[in-house]
Amino acid sequence: MKIVDNLFYGVDAQKWGGTGAFALIGEGPSDITIEHNTVSQSGNILMAYGGTKSDPKPIAGFVFRDNLIRHNQYGVHGSDRAVGADTLDAFFPGAVFESNTIAGGESKRYPKGNTFIGEDDFKTLRGHGFSEEDAWDIAAIAAFFAMSNRLANMSSMRPNDEFYLMGRVPKT
Repeated sequence: MKIVDNLFYGVDAQKWGGTGAFALIGEGPSDITIEHNTVSQSGNILMAYGGTKSDPKPIAGFVFRDNLIRHNQYGVHGSDRAVGADTLDAFFPGAVFESNTIAGGESKRYPKGNTFIGEDDFKTLRGHGFSEEDAWDIAAIAAFFAMSNRLANMSSMRPNDEFYLMGRVPKT
């Protein structure tokens, strides 16, 4: 299963019920790829379950890459496991978890190669008059344009000649 190039906005436990987690994965599925998504959720990044504490049910072929997401209280968390790498190692052996930008959380709990943004980053934005909601709106718009550009590139779409030639041909 692939979840690629999406904007998930308003995944909110208070508004819709449930946990507010972006993904709930368990009982041993395989080959799940989640990449190039922007997610604004009120709960965990993902919750893993299945098997027992001493023998969790593995989820093979898991890829979580190039996403922008909130960590919130527990981030990546599995039943009877610690947050971050402990859950990834137990439930997602050999997982690719990289190049993500995660708002909140502790980088030391996760594999290297991810970027963690913190309260100081949001303070800077607030200093320029932006709220936290504004910051997520900015990220959502940027993600939408990035997705549009990837789709146009994938389909070899070319803009109309007038737009395409802008900046490519000297003005006369």
